[in-house]
Amino acid sequence: MTSERIKTSIETEELQLKFWDKFTHYGVVYGLFSIPFWLFILSFLGQMDIKKDPFLIWLTLIAIILAIGLYFFQKQKLKFKIITTNLAWEEILLIIEEVANELKWFPWIVNKDIAISKTQPSFFSGSWGEQITIIKQGNRLLVNSICDPDKRSSITSLGRNKENMQKFIDKIAAANKS
Repeated sequence: MTSERIKTSIETEELQLKFWDKFTHYGVVYGLFSIPFWLFILSFLGQMDIKKDPFLIWLTLIAIILAIGLYFFQKQKLKFKIITTNLAWEEILLIIEEVANELKWFPWIVNKDIAISKTQPSFFSGSWGEQITIIKQGNRLLVNSICDPDKRSSITSLGRNKENMQKFIDKIAAANKS
């Protein structure tokens, strides 16, 4: 993750994706928008008349409404959960390692004030994998878990993203109390 994307992520409190990762993250949205796009192209080329076919009108409207709804659903997933802590980065890294061992995270990028881990679940797990991002900014931790943008497009992780974040947040909260 570039320093510019980290800086923007901190400012917006929203995970900033690389250009190509946006295609994966929003893949379902693009797929739904392609339905009305191709129907309009075929109509423009004279292959079909959308105006005379109520099914095609409804198909277009439903695809557009679903695409808009899924866009906002996917965009919401990029928001960070924010935790306040006075733990040092080294202590946080130990907690990350502990949670990583429990939930089978694999470190991908770990450096000063940022840790990104990924999961590699089995074929039958129901998930292509998740990407967990943790950024330390002063006494705040920005935590996010999304479906891995380096894998196939997915709108659900069957609860794994929530579990990734909650397990880490719980461990940080416990460490804050001690």
